Amino acid sequence: MAYKLIFSFILLVFLSCSEIERDNILDPKNPDSKRDKVILLEAFLNTNNPLDYNQYALDAIEALALDNDINKRLIFLEYHRDTQQYSDPLIVDPVNMEDLYERYIDYDPDRFKGVPDLFLNGAADRVQGASSASNVVSRVKKLATQQLLKYGEYTIEVDFNLNGSTIDGTYRVARLANQSSEEMQLRMIITYNSGATGKQTVSRLPIPLALDKIDSGDYLEDSFEINNVPAGKAEKLILVLTDESGINVLHAIERKIE
Repeated sequence: MAYKLIFSFILLVFLSCSEIERDNILDPKNPDSKRDKVILLEAFLNTNNPLDYNQYALDAIEALALDNDINKRLIFLEYHRDTQQYSDPLIVDPVNMEDLYERYIDYDPDRFKGVPDLFLNGAADRVQGASSASNVVSRVKKLATQQLLKYGEYTIEVDFNLNGSTIDGTYRVARLANQSSEEMQLRMIITYNSGATGKQTVSRLPIPLALDKIDSGDYLEDSFEINNVPAGKAEKLILVLTDESGINVLHAIERKIE
């Protein structure tokens, strides 16, 4: 609610008095506005596979979550997917999940499917396979460090309530630096701690929302509803803003479900 009031106040003031100095770092009309870059690390796994590769990836995610150099700017998602030989009992929304994975794989015609498969802020930066947990950590940190040198150009806020098996809420998305945006998508993902098989396991992956373009200095606000929230498997809500193709992550936030 504070975010909404701040945005509304900023827009009203600046529309009525253009000479006021725009020094708020999250004012969409401020040409210098920006925020720290956030890395969304999406891991596609099959923890029913008896080989160690997926466990190496999970151990690496655990290590990255404790790494004080970058952990405050990392958000994790762990998608369980079936493979040709092994079915993963934790797989959810397989159509939506496989569609997302196919988009990431198709980004490069030389890619092939496999688990574990990790992506940082979309399809471009990929860490495929795992010879050890330390190897995965090293490869992820190299890519993450390069991305974190940049600033984020978008910001997101959300207010929501869980009522039974339904989440009702309102999201707000802004393009910073007094710039307009193209059309985008907004993914809303629910996760929970499944223990040894992933502390940020995806339990609900609805179809993304299509977002219109944002005019310079403006922001989008709309209500949303997520149905069939799985009982006992809803600990966090992750909002992921992407470009219209869904393969480039522009910003992400995570919030506890209480």
